[in-house]
Amino acid sequence: MGEAFQIRSNVDADSNCDFCTELDGRKSYFSGLYGDRLRDRLIIRTRYFSVFPTIGQIVPDYLLIISNAHFTASAQLPNEQSRELDDLTLILFT
Repeated sequence: MGEAFQIRSNVDADSNCDFCTELDGRKSYFSGLYGDRLRDRLIIRTRYFSVFPTIGQIVPDYLLIISNAHFTASAQLPNEQSRELDDLTLILFT
């Protein structure tokens, strides 16, 4: 894995975001529902994204890729982050 895909801990923590709460190691809405089954579910964290298996996925092996910063839509991602997302999906799904 290249430099861009080293695990990082620089999540834009928002106390109202369940994903930020979980990534920050605090009790989240999800941990309240699923308890210890959520422990260590983070697959990878890059500079800009975190990847988890989804909870209650419709088909096996679904993954959730979330931005470490808050955006309303992926179209709002700055170019550098958009490129990293493209690279990340290639690594995960090929």
